[in-house]
Amino acid sequence: MGKRRSVSKYVHAHKHNPNARESEERKLQSLKKIEIKRLNSLLSKQRVLVESYISPEDIQNNKNARELDPKYHLKGAASAAQQHYLPPNYRDLIEPKNLLMEYKGRTWDHEECRKLLRCMNDLGVAMHNIASGRTKDAMTIFKEMLQLDSKDHLLARHKLLRCYLDEGLAAQARELIDRYTAPITSTNTSINTSKKMKNSKTSLNSSSSSVLVDNSSCFAYSRALIEFISLSLGEDTSQAVRDEALAAAVQQNPLTLWVIAFPDETASAVDHLQLLDPLSNPFTLSEGSVEEALYFHCVDGPLWKDTEGAVQWLRKFIKQRHLTVPVVSVEDDAVGMSVANTETRRIAGSVEDMSAEEMHKMFVGMFTTAMEMIADLPNDEEDGDDDEEVKVNDDDEEEDGDCKGRKKNHKNKNSRGISNKRRKLEHQESSDDNESDDADGVE
Repeated sequence: MGKRRSVSKYVHAHKHNPNARESEERKLQSLKKIEIKRLNSLLSKQRVLVESYISPEDIQNNKNARELDPKYHLKGAASAAQQHYLPPNYRDLIEPKNLLMEYKGRTWDHEECRKLLRCMNDLGVAMHNIASGRTKDAMTIFKEMLQLDSKDHLLARHKLLRCYLDEGLAAQARELIDRYTAPITSTNTSINTSKKMKNSKTSLNSSSSSVLVDNSSCFAYSRALIEFISLSLGEDTSQAVRDEALAAAVQQNPLTLWVIAFPDETASAVDHLQLLDPLSNPFTLSEGSVEEALYFHCVDGPLWKDTEGAVQWLRKFIKQRHLTVPVVSVEDDAVGMSVANTETRRIAGSVEDMSAEEMHKMFVGMFTTAMEMIADLPNDEEDGDDDEEVKVNDDDEEEDGDCKGRKKNHKNKNSRGISNKRRKLEHQESSDDNESDDADGVE
């Protein structure tokens, strides 16, 4: 038996520093990169599947075709003539096909292409909102989506417009809006809200017409914001163009004007706005509806609020046009959502299996509450901070009647004292003139 080998007694002293941890900011950046990689991987796999697509039925047929009947299976030297000796029901192997080329411009018609468009949408939104410095990559994805799906069922044009606005590309934003927007004939802002909502039946992602026309609040009010920023920066535009763009937007949906002009009151009154996202529920929003106004407040309202002077301009517009707070009732207002399929939307943890009519009543009630809060605001707060005139202190109006009477009497006494002094001065001047005339006569 050999000699046992001695074991070293050296033990490495591990020093643990609990403070030496990764910062929360670096953790967040790492999670963002992981999410981008995950979405990019899903998109790559789906793109490969679509570009070399074989249906499950064709895959089974190819599998059966490879398994020949033993009676027709040739071996050895005779295998060279196998293609001439096949069963009667034999079919050639089905080759994969590129769905992007076959369904060019109408990829929404195929189920696998719809999955590809959703993967592209998720990646584009993540690059725009999560990843820093990837907005141009998101713009490339949204442009490709518009080429693949000419009807734009996932509203890629709206996301592309937001990328243009964030990057300050006003010319490209105007061009995109002009491409999809139909001209509005009238710019009269004295609109009957109930009639306007009743006649609104066009959905934001409707594909009923051959030419896609978008007169949504996203395009209409974004054009007004572009003109406002351009005028503030001193670019080639005018105040008349700016006001005309806002008037056209109000003509499209007057309700949107109020929810973005008073964002704090609207935010405190409405809830469950995530249900209005066309990509997460089976309903599609209608142009000019309450739901469209609230969804615009949720998605595009922060940009208006962060733009210096934009909210004050909207309030000034309301004051100059003598617009009153809109009143919308469930009976007068048409349902602002159309059912896209037979599914129902389940609100997690609170309301279950809501129909379009039930959701419409809920959002109309929230909108009515917000408008009531706006109507109760003081006039100076409702008009905004654009008035530079000095205002009389309201504390004087809150004093008692006796105090007001004493102040009034004090003012009258002061006015009488001033008039007496003026008469004495005039009398003294006239006497001095008479004395000077007498001195001249003596000389």
